[in-house]
Amino acid sequence: MTILCILTILVTMERVRAVLRRILRETPSSMRRLADKSGLTHGALVRARDGDIRLSPDSVRRIANALREWSATCADLADRLEAALAKDQSVRKGGDGGEPTEEEA
Repeated sequence: MTILCILTILVTMERVRAVLRRILRETPSSMRRLADKSGLTHGALVRARDGDIRLSPDSVRRIANALREWSATCADLADRLEAALAKDQSVRKGGDGGEPTEEEA
């Protein structure tokens, strides 16, 4: 492996590390919940966020997967909330929104 390749890998990993640190600071969940969801320790996430350690590519992927899964769950919840609101507005306009189902409640 040439020195140029090694330097390119190091620069790329530093970019990943910087993005990871920013995401860990901005995550809408607690670090403990993210640690649980990704299968990592809370301490590892805190140390990675603070720049004290580098996480392996596998650990970074596990964090990304946890965030992606939450994203899908949040999108589903938002859809359900908007559907309930639409039914409520229909009822207020004289339509029959019906009773909320267990999923909507």
